[in-house]
Amino acid sequence: MQNFNKNFTLFLILFIITPLFSFITAVVDVSVFVSDDIYTAEVMAVSAEERRTVIPLGTAVGVDIDMRGVKVVEVGNLVDENNKTRSPARDAGIRAGDNIVRVNGIDVQSVEDVTGIINEQADDVEFTSIEFEIERQNKSLNITVEPKRSNDDGELRIGAWVKDSTSGIGTLTFYDPENSTFGALGHGITDGNGEPINIEGGSILNSTVVSVTRSERGQIGELRGIFLEGGRELGEIKVNNNQGLYGTLDKERLDLHSSEEMPVARKNEIRTGRAQILSNIESVRVEAFDIEIQRINRNTTDNTKEMVIRITDDELLSRVGGIVQGMSGSPIIQNDSVVGAVTHVFVNDPTRGYAISIESMLENTCILPAER
Repeated sequence: MQNFNKNFTLFLILFIITPLFSFITAVVDVSVFVSDDIYTAEVMAVSAEERRTVIPLGTAVGVDIDMRGVKVVEVGNLVDENNKTRSPARDAGIRAGDNIVRVNGIDVQSVEDVTGIINEQADDVEFTSIEFEIERQNKSLNITVEPKRSNDDGELRIGAWVKDSTSGIGTLTFYDPENSTFGALGHGITDGNGEPINIEGGSILNSTVVSVTRSERGQIGELRGIFLEGGRELGEIKVNNNQGLYGTLDKERLDLHSSEEMPVARKNEIRTGRAQILSNIESVRVEAFDIEIQRINRNTTDNTKEMVIRITDDELLSRVGGIVQGMSGSPIIQNDSVVGAVTHVFVNDPTRGYAISIESMLENTCILPAER
């Protein structure tokens, strides 16, 4: 679930929405799993020298994403100069979730870019339409839009809510000292259609948690944080996909609560039973809280739901009610190994949620260039 705080600003042709949100996904628990009891695969013995290690984090950080082009959040209506209700964007076939990457053949990276191109046409008496190149579900489409002059101010508009960046608070899962890479969230930052947003890049920024609202049955709470003064950049985001955010991190700039490396558990080594999560629910302090891994879904095709976890720590339950928005990415530790990260919370029972295995997350660092 992405909790948007919408602030609308009227531009010449567009409305801009700039959300600040915490990252976690809320789901309804349907509890359909393959029982861990029937899994009998043999665990291979691995020597300490062969075991991959990472530093588990659990640190809440600022996440600032630069999107590819301009994202359409919603299409809407306008009243034109003839007092008729119109929706040029919708009529042309533009949908929420589309990425506008070019306008009249010119690359655009911001709302201002789009506005400027439209304004150039405003005084052209022969002007009738504008060509938009959009990306939709990894396909490129060319759409012709006929803007209308607004009855309010006579300016050309297409009637759409759009944004060119997004930011919020999320949790870093691990730092890999071998190649200076990180993984965070455990699930992607998505558009209105549930698809990962195409990004040009982004930054991990220093932040602090200033307050938290409790989770209750049917209503998920939220970590509320701010970027610290100066907005010091801790790392660079390079990948946003279904399994989370990935990129490179400057270890020297990150105030690690611990620099101890831990071995990474393979999927077939994860067991139901006791475990802990590392979470940052107050200020910049990372704490360990008890959980139970209730089920392991080894045959799922959705890596973000490889485990079902339950919060058992009385202190965490007392303070925040279970899992809240912003905790996704909190690393899970079992038997002195990193086994995964929190990804989702159940709306009907916020003491429970889903988790991804650390092995699935680490597969994504293979596509990143090593930086030392």
